[in-house]
Amino acid sequence: MPKESRAIPKMCGIETEFGIIDLSSRAGPISANAKFIQSIQPEWMPDACMIPWNPQERLSPQIRAELFSDLSKNADAKNHDFFEENSWCSRENILLANGARLYLDGAHVEISTPICSDPKMLITWNRACYRIIDFLRKKHEEVHRKKYAVIRNNVAGKPQDYIPGSGARNSFACHENYTVLRRIPLEKLISHTVPWLVLRTPLIGAGKIGADNCTPEAPYQISQRADFFTCEWGLDTMEDRGIYNTRDAPYADAGRFRRIHVIPGDSNMLEIPEYLKIGLTSILFMMLEDEVLDNRFALMDPVKEFWAISRSLDMTHRVTLRNKKRTRLALDCLWDYYELFGNYLDEYHPENEVLYDVLARLADILKKLFRRDYESLYGVLDWPTKFLFIQNAVSQERGGWKSDLAMGLDYEYHDNDPESVFQREIFAKNGRITHDQDINGAVGAPPLTRSRWIMNVARRFKKNIADSNYWHMISFKNPAKRTVRAELYFQDPTLMWNQGVADQLLALPLEKFLADAERMIPVKVVKFCV
Repeated sequence: MPKESRAIPKMCGIETEFGIIDLSSRAGPISANAKFIQSIQPEWMPDACMIPWNPQERLSPQIRAELFSDLSKNADAKNHDFFEENSWCSRENILLANGARLYLDGAHVEISTPICSDPKMLITWNRACYRIIDFLRKKHEEVHRKKYAVIRNNVAGKPQDYIPGSGARNSFACHENYTVLRRIPLEKLISHTVPWLVLRTPLIGAGKIGADNCTPEAPYQISQRADFFTCEWGLDTMEDRGIYNTRDAPYADAGRFRRIHVIPGDSNMLEIPEYLKIGLTSILFMMLEDEVLDNRFALMDPVKEFWAISRSLDMTHRVTLRNKKRTRLALDCLWDYYELFGNYLDEYHPENEVLYDVLARLADILKKLFRRDYESLYGVLDWPTKFLFIQNAVSQERGGWKSDLAMGLDYEYHDNDPESVFQREIFAKNGRITHDQDINGAVGAPPLTRSRWIMNVARRFKKNIADSNYWHMISFKNPAKRTVRAELYFQDPTLMWNQGVADQLLALPLEKFLADAERMIPVKVVKFCV
């Protein structure tokens, strides 16, 4: 008999920031990103909902209270100048038919997947989001005669060692999100999560040419994001980034749940590293909730270890552990994680076939990394695939890794266009965990999670909606007075879709729906006098 687990289902999601390049004009990146979103026509996506959103919703209540009192002291707010304005009302926020959100986040296009309940589901819906972005790219060309390239890497511009005296180039992000119980102390979350986010780098890195942020030079390294992190933890996501991000916006009952906002990971082109990234990190948080993870992996200097592991293409880097102050191969630490994760599943979740599949793939990949058999990882992990892809092309090129050809291929690897070299020559022929039929289905329908509730409520009462963050809150307006009359909060992120209950509730008029919803599903309704 398995032990009783206190861990909740690891609801998860991915946010991807895109680099939009206007190939039809000399428009700068900020203008190109804005035009890409603002020129979308509603008829292109008749099943989507296009309603304004308030970017302040991402902030914790404490930060929101301090926001206008002293903006200069708030690291998260000062980097998003639109927080102090009301111009967000005209900023596009599209709830896509599959429950994902597409929006303009300051200066870049971003898409956030719907909430998913396991890593395979998430990879399927994330790939569906990439297809939606490509559909929009093609519609821009067809309707507006605007040709865009959509790049999903994490850096823009040439690295610092190409440009004397330069600092960091721009960094785009790929964020992960996980639901964790509030009862775990923040200090414990930080101390256990930081080592894992550093040590997992050889599994999830997307690879890049050069170095950034005045870190040691590197012709090529494993992680695109490592150089952009300067401290162990913190709130800032744009300048002084912490490996553990302390943003506290749970989009749920804040007394019960916490949303872990993970920012050091790369945007993956291949599916397997994305699958490992979500699945293994989910197991880590489940172990924390069951209190079966110790501090053996604590690092003396997590930031410097992050940089060093990223540069250790031969997998020989030894990390310095805080306990006993000894060194150990980073790969040995990953093998220890593999054994701990496996023992945990055996004891607490022997029924979880998806997570066992994640572990089986991890074991195979670790063995190949120990042998430095990178050719066998071509089409499996991003960083060795990209390395071999570029190396083969520039072997006879003057300038090698610093040539324009190498830099061009570094970008081309991340082109979202299904006709790109990567998509045709690498992705189509290599490690897939999803099926095209499933992805096509995920383009037009939300998963059977809280996202399906949000999508169906938004569709049913579309004319009554004032605004929404589309994660857990929808506000309904009084049409006559143009004021908000009620707010509906989906408090439980682990809520799954129930067709029978939904059929009953969604057949009701709004007032009756709001009254009965609180009785039938875990939601909270706040009504206002209007």
